[in-house]
Amino acid sequence: MTGLRTRLRDRRAHWLFRFECDGQSYTGGIGRFEDGTIAEVFINGTKVGTAAETNAQDAAIVASLALQHGCPVET
Repeated sequence: MTGLRTRLRDRRAHWLFRFECDGQSYTGGIGRFEDGTIAEVFINGTKVGTAAETNAQDAAIVASLALQHGCPVET
């Protein structure tokens, strides 16, 4: 892990997918670095403002920060 944040391009491709967890539906998205590795994660729930959606969004932010600071996606 480098500790320094890798800056993403201002415009980049974004892939969307839908999934379910514990009976809740979510829309997820990922952005990638230029080399194709995952750089950012987004998650939104269908039940806006619920604790489940808030937790999912917070987890996505933490994952994105870790990825942009050099943490391997496997970790």
